[in-house]
Amino acid sequence: ASAVGFAVYCLSRHPDIQARAFQEQHDIFGNDLRRSPTFQELGEMKYLELVIKETLRLFPSVPFIVRTLLEQTEIGGYQIPVGASIGCSIITLGTNPNIFSEPYLFKPERFKDRNATNPYDYV
Repeated sequence: ASAVGFAVYCLSRHPDIQARAFQEQHDIFGNDLRRSPTFQELGEMKYLELVIKETLRLFPSVPFIVRTLLEQTEIGGYQIPVGASIGCSIITLGTNPNIFSEPYLFKPERFKDRNATNPYDYV
């Protein structure tokens, strides 16, 4: 539910992106707004998919994750023992300029070329 709210917020702040997302939906549904999309139509919502990924990059549903190591691991030259807990800030990754150019800008197109970014970068 929060992802939908953040998507609406992002679209409200970027009327040009909102118009493009709306046009894509209009192209698919026409004026028949009461029906549910087919599985095929969901696959045609390419720009909406980009908007969702970009929203989740900036506003992840899970902002921080923690994992317990099952084996000794080396991170940055340090040996981390079995059973240690390590955390990862998803928000920090999503706004890292070494991973995303202009990380604080809402640019759904950054996910358009799947060869340029990992398809799971937004998770």
